[in-house]
Amino acid sequence: SSPPAPSPSHLGHFLTYAQDHLGVCNALSCEDKMAEHSYGPDILHKVPKADLTALKIPAGDVIRLQNGSQKWWKGPDVKRK
Repeated sequence: SSPPAPSPSHLGHFLTYAQDHLGVCNALSCEDKMAEHSYGPDILHKVPKADLTALKIPAGDVIRLQNGSQKWWKGPDVKRK
């Protein structure tokens, strides 16, 4: 089955996952900035790195978030509420 349609709650869930499993220490502090631009885990891999670093997200964390977003989006955690 395919992932559900993107919703605002997915961003927070993914950022929690990123903090706990991807080594992005302050991932949740990025949530409001990312939400302002409608960035979510479903499209994060397509957002130019420069756009994310402009949000004051460290370049290494951008790479971790982008690499981890696709795995998370296609995995079982996306379907949990």
